[in-house]
Amino acid sequence: MKLTDHRPQTETEAIMYLEDDVRQLKKRIIELEVILDDTKIFLKTIGTLKPLVVDNCKKLIKKIENAGI
Repeated sequence: MKLTDHRPQTETEAIMYLEDDVRQLKKRIIELEVILDDTKIFLKTIGTLKPLVVDNCKKLIKKIENAGI
């Protein structure tokens, strides 16, 4: 994302550049909100899976111990 980086020559040009910058920033905010939502879902999924993984590891360790390995 590239915001306006030069000085406008007129007030109208300045307004035009600011409006464009605002549009770009709003678009970026929406993109970041989507990333945040995806991250929340991912973390929730990991939180749900972690107990299952730990439980399966404990069962595997128990089987190995019982096998005398």
